[in-house]
Amino acid sequence: MNPFQKICCRCFQGALRLVLPVLPYRTPRVLSSLGGRYHTPHGLANAVLLPYVLEASADAIGRKAQALCRAMGLGELPAEQAPKALIRWIREMNRYMGIPEKLPGIRREDIPQLAAFAAQEANPLYPVPRLMDAAELERFYYDVMEEKQ
Repeated sequence: MNPFQKICCRCFQGALRLVLPVLPYRTPRVLSSLGGRYHTPHGLANAVLLPYVLEASADAIGRKAQALCRAMGLGELPAEQAPKALIRWIREMNRYMGIPEKLPGIRREDIPQLAAFAAQEANPLYPVPRLMDAAELERFYYDVMEEKQ
């Protein structure tokens, strides 16, 4: 386990129950569709997508982001500022670890179908801050798609 993984484990150990409800419920299906179609490792897709998903949910995650920032030692931040601080920290850690901001191989013509699959497989009973449909999920694929296509 590398040092960053150890830090993450410590940071999220007590706060894990806060992390999952922060994500829109269909996001794990976006991860699955990337793995199924392009063989993108689940952990890599998670790391790349997380800041984009949190940005899309920022208006609904203030208190949970505040608790995460506190647990991670980022200080006591107002709920309105906590999502941006959390996202900034995640992006900095991704850069530090060499995790890309974009994923190779995503094809523009595949995105509507991938988003439709993600929307169909979702469980709307999961407690999340905000529900998203297939059209909204498409945004995440475009966000992480390399531009050279």
